[in-house]
Parts: sequence; C-alpha cells; structure tokens
Amino acid sequence: MTDLRKLVNAQMAALIDGTFGCLDAAAETINARTGGSVSKGTLSKRLSGHLGWPVEDLSLIHISEPTRQEAI
Repeated sequence: MTDLRKLVNAQMAALIDGTFGCLDAAAETINARTGGSVSKGTLSKRLSGHLGWPVEDLSLIHISEPTRQEAI
C-alpha cells in the first residue's frame, strides 16, 4: 500500500517547483491568501514529512496551479 504522506509530499514538491519555483514564492502565496505566517522552513518540514499538510494549504497551492489546456 502506498504511503499517502509520501504521495502528497511528492505531488506538493512537484507543484511548488513547477508553479512557484521555490518555497519562498509558495509561502508568500499561502500567506497572501490566508493572512497567515507560513515560512519556507515550515514548507520544507512539510515536504520532508516532519509536519503534515493542512487542508487549507493544500487547496490554496492547488488552486494557484495554472489551468492546463490540451490541444483537441
């Protein structure tokens, strides 16, 4: 059985790298949308599996992903 935490971390790492380019930009986006104070250190700990991902952060980062349109 696949470890769900590893799967989520891999998807979030790919999304952060591909969409934001760095942890700083991802943290800025989360903070701008929530008024929170997430740091790149917190995101790094989440990606390493030391902290879990709150649903709010997952949804905010995912919503920021650009819409991809495929040719018909």
